[in-house]
Amino acid sequence: MSRRIHNNTKRALIGMVVILWHLGCGYEPEITELPPGALIVDVRTPKEFKADHYPGAVNIPLNRIEKRVSEFGEQDRPIVVYCRSGNRSERAKSLLTGIGFSAVFNGGGLESLKKIPRPMSSKP
Repeated sequence: MSRRIHNNTKRALIGMVVILWHLGCGYEPEITELPPGALIVDVRTPKEFKADHYPGAVNIPLNRIEKRVSEFGEQDRPIVVYCRSGNRSERAKSLLTGIGFSAVFNGGGLESLKKIPRPMSSKP
């Protein structure tokens, strides 16, 4: 009997994970507008970046951040990191803040980030 309950519990948990995956439960962007002068960083793989990315973003995959830290610039520069769902970008944010960057924002997933307004340009 307990083995049957265990198997039913396992199936239920797997079903919940599948449902949540299909619902796209990721991190929502922490920002409602892109900070002026922000560096937009796609932390997905180069293959994902090539398929689609945010205009003007640079691709620095999550597993390469520490080796490419010099590309992020000054530690007080605003940085918006994003990925597919917001999970990898949340890890990238933690990594960058741990290194000493003070203005890092999780932009969430690419599709969510595309909905955030860009700052108005001061150029005519």
